[in-house]
Amino acid sequence: MNSFQLIVTVSFLIIPAFVSATTDKEQAAKDVCKCLEEPYSEANKALELINNANASGELSKILSSQEELMKVINTSQKCLEDLYIKYPEIDKDTALQADVIAIADKNCPNPLNNMKFPSKEPTQ
Repeated sequence: MNSFQLIVTVSFLIIPAFVSATTDKEQAAKDVCKCLEEPYSEANKALELINNANASGELSKILSSQEELMKVINTSQKCLEDLYIKYPEIDKDTALQADVIAIADKNCPNPLNNMKFPSKEPTQ
């Protein structure tokens, strides 16, 4: 096999893998968004509970709203774990994970990214 044949053969092996990886990132991001639809919906409800609880200052409401938020986080984590099984190459590559999450964040922003914590006024 001469060097030209080797280059052509390697190119045919690399180009489909590159195209496939690019397509997989887009599809994986779509799968992330689909998977997180319900947790994100629940996150919006939990944020409303948290805001109401913080406004009321009632400890029981604050704790209850935090429990709801933890359920959302756990559901989201399970969702992502399932996707890592479907896309093992993403599970092994943190740069690829970052790419997929960036694409997903553009398509379906995480409502918790906009969460505002109550400001603590210094007590005197």
